[in-house]
Amino acid sequence: PGNKPNRIKHYKKLIIDCGVKEPVFYSPGFVAQEGNISDGARAAGKRVHCIVGRGIYNGENIREAALELTSKL
Repeated sequence: PGNKPNRIKHYKKLIIDCGVKEPVFYSPGFVAQEGNISDGARAAGKRVHCIVGRGIYNGENIREAALELTSKL
């Protein structure tokens, strides 16, 4: 999950060691699980999709919540 950047790094190394050159990550655990998008994205690398559903849909203003979260990438 996105609230554990050290685990993201661990799994990224494991996947690369298995021969996958550029793994793609779909990572939950941001907002609702109090993860840090910047730290998680940094740990995953260039190919990451941060799952932030509740952080957007539970916000008072969906547009503002989406802009705020994407600004952290």
